[in-house]
Amino acid sequence: MAIAHHRLNPSTTLPIRNRVLAYMAKLGMLEASDRLLLAVSGGMDSMVMLSLFQRLGEWPLAVAHCNFGLRGSEADGDEDFVVEECQRLGITLHTHRFDTREYAIARKISVQEAARELRYAWFAELCEEYGYTKVATAHHAQDQAETVLLNLARGAGLRGLCGIPARRGNVIRPLLSTPHADILLWAEELGVRYRNDSSNATDHYSRNTVRHHALPALEGVNPAACENISRATERVTLAYQALYTLAADRWGDPHAQPQAAFSFPTSILRDGLYGALARFWLDERMGSLGFSREQQEGVLSAAMRGGVGQSVESQQCRAYVEREELRFLPKSASGDVAIPEMVVYHKILGNEWIDFGFVELARGAGSSEVRVSRNSHWVFLDADTLSLPLVLRRWQVGDRVQPLGMDGEKLVSDVLTDQKTPTSLRHSTLVLADRQRILWVLGHCIAHPCRVRETTRRVLRVEWLPKRFPDQQED
Repeated sequence: MAIAHHRLNPSTTLPIRNRVLAYMAKLGMLEASDRLLLAVSGGMDSMVMLSLFQRLGEWPLAVAHCNFGLRGSEADGDEDFVVEECQRLGITLHTHRFDTREYAIARKISVQEAARELRYAWFAELCEEYGYTKVATAHHAQDQAETVLLNLARGAGLRGLCGIPARRGNVIRPLLSTPHADILLWAEELGVRYRNDSSNATDHYSRNTVRHHALPALEGVNPAACENISRATERVTLAYQALYTLAADRWGDPHAQPQAAFSFPTSILRDGLYGALARFWLDERMGSLGFSREQQEGVLSAAMRGGVGQSVESQQCRAYVEREELRFLPKSASGDVAIPEMVVYHKILGNEWIDFGFVELARGAGSSEVRVSRNSHWVFLDADTLSLPLVLRRWQVGDRVQPLGMDGEKLVSDVLTDQKTPTSLRHSTLVLADRQRILWVLGHCIAHPCRVRETTRRVLRVEWLPKRFPDQQED
């Protein structure tokens, strides 16, 4: 059963070898100086990959096998099989057992995602320790077709239609364009031994459902459906890379600095092909910030219509449609951490949010020495008009204030609207109130009844210390 006992058949296996070599050369997967680590599960795909690279004999090889502890004795049997095969072939082997379920629970992710994270992290450690320069996995054309169909079903954008990347960093997939029929043919003609994974026979996983039902239906329409989908992903990938490069050159890498706040002019979105490129960039950026496809489409549609006020949020970020711009504020930078829900001051004593200070007025000076402050972060109030305790809190729907110079009260929401406060800043607006009224809408207006007048004798200077008003300047 040893590989060396079988010669490549010029009519079957030799063309497979040559096509794989041509595919790797086209994508520049390997160089002569590379040291290759093969990810081998013991299944047919990875054992054929091992067989192929052993026959090529152009690169130093080692094998990495993961036992995820998910299939009990069957997984242990896979590990024993790979150990035996590597010993027989004289190939260096690395094995590792993972507690995948515990890792998934701790990280609050699926078992499949946990297995992926664990194995690629371990591969990186092996490369660092032993000097391997490339890691090869045995994904093939059917895997690619399954991935694209799953991505389509889940509502993926252009990036999802690229499927599995042929190379990413030092990870390569030399069989990605190879039909599964060719892999089966190679295994049969060359007597490659392998193990069958019983979990592949069930429809428990979404991928298996696609494999057992969707792909056979498509192959009933065209037997080359998998290969055609795989080839289409190559063309989509080229188009995606071209768009990504153009957009990144204009507006920066959409996946860079995920915690940075930024704004994007909405007028660009309506500018023909240039607008299409801008929408592509925003799709990428919003996707990297955790927004769903529906959220992206809703916000971009509102922005293109010129709508104002719509907002959506992901776990990382809030997006707002403002006048002539889309504004994005990561939650860690939008003031949420620094803005309290409520702070009560039973005495005129400052803390980390508010600083109080009394201003002494000269006899007869009145308000000529203390003018009404237009600064966003501090104001002067008539201390004798205040009724303790004072409360610092977020504004609420229905809050009213009598702005300086007005005879009647006004909704705080109308004050914010009149001052054209961006939607992105409205949620973080605070008010300072006493028992009777709102004294100060921070950053916007003070109440007329507590203004400093000619008859004022005690002036209270109030300063908001965190100064979380992103778009306002010191006077």
